[in-house]
Amino acid sequence: SLAEALERYRGKAHIHLELKSFEQELPAKVAQELKNAGYVTAGGEHALNPPGVTISSFLPQQLHRSRRLLAGVTHGWLLENITLVDIALCVQMGLSSVPGTGGIYPRASAVTAEEVQWAKTAGLLVRTWGVGSVADLKRAFDSGASGTTVDWPGRAKKALGL
Repeated sequence: SLAEALERYRGKAHIHLELKSFEQELPAKVAQELKNAGYVTAGGEHALNPPGVTISSFLPQQLHRSRRLLAGVTHGWLLENITLVDIALCVQMGLSSVPGTGGIYPRASAVTAEEVQWAKTAGLLVRTWGVGSVADLKRAFDSGASGTTVDWPGRAKKALGL
């Protein structure tokens, strides 16, 4: 369960939660679990930072709901690639209103340095996802993105010479 995972990794790892359901109550349920586990305060700010928590989704409406409940928690919109329209929507959703807590998360194999610069100029964090190869990892790294999720951290670190 979510409660068990939060307990197991409390103070050990930064937790990334993806809201995958259209269920309108899901953001409130997740917010309550995070509060119960001590990851966020009653006011919705990070209680453990680091390591903390990030909430992401491909569903802008879920991010909007979650952001209202957890304003101080990092949120990111997962999408295929960044457009200026997407950046404007992120700003409209309030993802750039609290520095360092809102982002736009494109697929690693599609991200460009120009897109990353657009997003950063708008006050958004850029993190990539979907890293399936070393080439994807290097593309994400070279784009100037702030980070990426990868299923093989040891190999990734070696590939980047870190």
